[in-house]
Amino acid sequence: DAEYPRKLQDLLAAHFGGAEVTNQGRDGTNSYEGMDRIKRNLQAQRPAYTLLLYGTNDWNDPACQDVPPCRTVDNLRTMLQVIKRERSLPVVATIPPVNPALSPQGRNDWIKAVNDALRPMAREEGALLVDVYAAFLRQPALPPLFTDHVHPSDAGRRLIAETFFEAIAHGRSGAAAPLR
Repeated sequence: DAEYPRKLQDLLAAHFGGAEVTNQGRDGTNSYEGMDRIKRNLQAQRPAYTLLLYGTNDWNDPACQDVPPCRTVDNLRTMLQVIKRERSLPVVATIPPVNPALSPQGRNDWIKAVNDALRPMAREEGALLVDVYAAFLRQPALPPLFTDHVHPSDAGRRLIAETFFEAIAHGRSGAAAPLR
């Protein structure tokens, strides 16, 4: 979601004495679309770190729903390789679960299967893994973390930002405790 980068920037700036987080993501895009534009964005920005949080919208392709991880992990691998070639440090997040109260049955199973393939791929590519999925599952309940079936609420965006922060600032891949 577009608001978590600002929350992350505030956390990083307070910890490191300054930080700039530029969001080049676009709502509603899938990993193929992200792969298509990553090189152009990296060449224009030249970031020290490049953060990826893609995959949720890949579910919308019916061909992907039956065959996790379909193209998602391969697309993320390609993006990580581009990030490294452009001399940025790759940071990749697992896909957060969706609101089980409002999403089709099986979507969270698909997300779990994609994340199970994503974790070893991130290690193989030398990327810092941010386990947003695990951070969401550690919370007392999922529905309050969403405004609808997939979009995070303020609490969900805060959790995403805190999870990225913990990984970048402290080398921890997931938020340590449930939100209060």
